[in-house]
Amino acid sequence: MTENTATHNLHGQVPVEQALIIERFRKLKMQGIASELEDQFRNYNIFGELSLEKRLIKCLDAQDQYAKAARFKTLFKNSHLRAKLYLSQITPDKSRGLYADDMAILAECHYIDSAVNFIISGATGTGKTALATAAAIPAMEHGRSVLFYNTADLCALLQAKD
Repeated sequence: MTENTATHNLHGQVPVEQALIIERFRKLKMQGIASELEDQFRNYNIFGELSLEKRLIKCLDAQDQYAKAARFKTLFKNSHLRAKLYLSQITPDKSRGLYADDMAILAECHYIDSAVNFIISGATGTGKTALATAAAIPAMEHGRSVLFYNTADLCALLQAKD
């Protein structure tokens, strides 16, 4: 790297050649790599000592994270869920039939690959919707599509199709 380039990086500016590289990655819709490269270019004093291979691995990891986040965002938008609620926010309660082991199964999502269905039942106000929402989040984090309907909406949709 030239002395001029290193000086620009110390001030947080990106030289023209580096800006062109970043722009090409953005045009290729590789936003994660573009953002990581921009960070590496701006912070040469931190990343300059790393080997090319390590810097590339950081770029690829950033692209993977960006793609996963974008996929989750799309899945969540299409899921009809009203809010994000995580299983970690729900406390197991044996009196309601909600056990920590069952919640761990929902978090791991192996039941999806095994084509195992589950039914959440209970009286009004017991947290059925909250549990279903919280179970949907890890499924979407694993890249699975989710479509949420409450029973009344699902019945109305099915009647309209008949």
